[in-house]
Amino acid sequence: MKLSSPRLSSLLCCIATGIFGLLGLLPVPLGAQVAGETSPIPGWVSALTLEEKASLVTGQNAWQTRGIPRLGIEPAWMADGPVGLRKSDGIEVSESLPATCFPSASAMSATFDPGLIERLGAALGTEARLRDVDLLLAPGLNLKRHPLGGRNFEYYSEDPLLSGKIAAAFVRGVQAQGVGATLKHFAVNNQEHRRMTIDARVDERTMRELYLRGFEIAVKEAQPQAVMSAYNRVNGVYASEHPRLLNEILREEWGFEGLVVSDWGAVDDPAASVAAGLDLEMPGNPLSPPLIVEAVRSGALAEDDLDRAAARVLQLVVRQRAQAPVEAGVVDSDLATAHAENHALAAEVAAASMVLLRNQDDMLPLSAERGEKLGVVGRNAFSPRIQGIGSSQIHTTHVDVPFEELAARGGAHGLAVMAWRIAYAEGGLTAEQSTAFSEWLTTVDQLVVFVGQEASHNAEAWDRPSMELASGDLELVAAARAAGKPMAVVVGAGGAVELAGLGAEAVLFTWLGGQAFGGAVARVLLGEEDPGGRLSETFASVADHPSDLNFPAGPREVIYGERLAVGYRYFQGSSGREPQFPFGHGLSYTRFDYRSARAPERLTDAGGALSVQVEVANVGERDGRETVQVYVRSLDPSHERADRELVAFAKAEIRAGESHTFDIAVPAERFAHFDDFHGRWVVNSGRYELLVGASATDIRHVLPFRIESGTAPRRIFAVDDVIDDIVGDPRGMALVDGLLERIGQRPLSERPADDFFGAIFRNMPFKKLSAFSGGALSLEALQALLELANSDLDPEQVKAMLREQAATPH
Repeated sequence: MKLSSPRLSSLLCCIATGIFGLLGLLPVPLGAQVAGETSPIPGWVSALTLEEKASLVTGQNAWQTRGIPRLGIEPAWMADGPVGLRKSDGIEVSESLPATCFPSASAMSATFDPGLIERLGAALGTEARLRDVDLLLAPGLNLKRHPLGGRNFEYYSEDPLLSGKIAAAFVRGVQAQGVGATLKHFAVNNQEHRRMTIDARVDERTMRELYLRGFEIAVKEAQPQAVMSAYNRVNGVYASEHPRLLNEILREEWGFEGLVVSDWGAVDDPAASVAAGLDLEMPGNPLSPPLIVEAVRSGALAEDDLDRAAARVLQLVVRQRAQAPVEAGVVDSDLATAHAENHALAAEVAAASMVLLRNQDDMLPLSAERGEKLGVVGRNAFSPRIQGIGSSQIHTTHVDVPFEELAARGGAHGLAVMAWRIAYAEGGLTAEQSTAFSEWLTTVDQLVVFVGQEASHNAEAWDRPSMELASGDLELVAAARAAGKPMAVVVGAGGAVELAGLGAEAVLFTWLGGQAFGGAVARVLLGEEDPGGRLSETFASVADHPSDLNFPAGPREVIYGERLAVGYRYFQGSSGREPQFPFGHGLSYTRFDYRSARAPERLTDAGGALSVQVEVANVGERDGRETVQVYVRSLDPSHERADRELVAFAKAEIRAGESHTFDIAVPAERFAHFDDFHGRWVVNSGRYELLVGASATDIRHVLPFRIESGTAPRRIFAVDDVIDDIVGDPRGMALVDGLLERIGQRPLSERPADDFFGAIFRNMPFKKLSAFSGGALSLEALQALLELANSDLDPEQVKAMLREQAATPH
């Protein structure tokens, strides 16, 4: 068998490993090591010099780890990306090998279908395996804090549960093929403006519930082989040298076992990064190893920390060496097969992600009833924009053209498909072009107008200038509307856009649809497939988002002052602002009736789950796919809570005239919030509602339930705590009421909310009662009395003990 260069290197590595095993440098026989039964890593680390260990924790070049030839340690190869394989020796798209370009990450999440995305991950992993890639630098799952985030097209959603579930599925698919996956960018990486230096200032609860939650879900459910640290600072510390993020939270709390690699060029201080939990700096930086060696020798960096980082880099090498080698002679044929199969899968994902936002008078699917002459216009109909700009760009294997696909399929639907394909500028039409277009409009009966933003509006390295569609595309829509032609508008963009005023009968949002977008959109427009997508982010004007007050900010920091008020958590609350289209929205070519919904009225085990059954009937004339969404609302919140939070979702194909019963398990942990005081997730006892529906606003059933026994620990009060917190506990209220009576004041429980003195008392620290008592209550006495609020006594017993104490002579 003829071996390719990488495979020859692998064989030589195995031979070298065997030799060093015989010399006693490795602890176990060759066979056991290759089979993965016993790790060679401890032996390797002990055999490495300090300089070699320092060299291992920075890359060899832009895409490979360093090898140590004398020990038979070979490099591991990394490659982008989130929507397809971008293997290259350089950084330009033209330099990368051909690969399947799948729909954007924003489109993947809009499928609301983890099973489908797991298949996508497996397909991507197969291509990576055939190209000798060991670690795929994907997926990206940073939250969409603001609609103008430059990399929003690369990120999944504004909701952490949806993001985490889709990311976990992607990781499982990739890693099932023997290729590692990388969660990125950890953490709080939500803008491109000054991305390498900006300090994201965010409180602990908001960070946990929104910006870390998706990562936590993906780590715990899929155990990715790597996590990529972000460029930015988080609360003053670079993410790549943040011990709380990388060690305390990621490893100790979540149980992450893999490699932490830096974003490319993110490391500010190599030694500090290794000490904080970073394992690998990328790309290769020849200046870093000497700095690390110097730090170890000076005592600034513990050699144990360096050993840990080197061992994790070696762990990646060992995992990939355990994979069966791909025979060189079958790579080309296997790749050809994979590319053909994956193109078909990319089309399936694209169709499943397309969101029918509006469909007045059943404009879609297209039919000859409005006239057989179908006009197709817009730049994206002929040169579709299928992906964003940046590190995730793919050198595609093939690109379907929407007009060609519509023309090929239209005849079977009684349509003669015609094109107006004059090349106009993104900024607008010339006078001559406007005249020519108006004349052409008289020759067609109905229209499909393909529109989008300017190319630069979906890019890494800068944030989106606006949510506006390209001026030239809007001029086409306006002219068609003025001519009175029935019109469907197909909108291609990486994320939310401004759609007010389009005036089209139908609006189909297709995201950045990947290389098979053309065929997929033709099938959806013609009704051969149902549009299966639901919005994974809220569509609302930029100024309506509370994060807009602090975006992108700078020059040094950005304040996450909106806290939990992100996306639908803000709009579906008390904001009073109506979005253009809500989170979870999406229409179908058929109609679904939510006939019933059932769930237990009580949850007695805070470690258990609620089982929700939802019967949905397809009462239309077409087969279709429906996505059931379940939100929770707390009726007795002890902390600030959003009006609703997504806690579960499920999707199913339902044939016309049939019904389907969704059986959805909602773990109790999804009712939790992060308690800042206790530094942990807690589930509060009390009353709740499950909101079951087709979007964040389209709620079909409300199911009340009660959590009987929560997980919130008893709060132990101190004299520095504010009285308003203490009286939240019935024992605390009994104590404070009794003490106020003792000093001649009216009990707090009897004062109305607008009582001036009551408000004064509620907002002061407990210890201030000493001053207000004129010295009758010393600080030591207050500390002793506070033990009553911290006891297991009931409130009546607290009152009785206070009375008894007051009656006892001192």
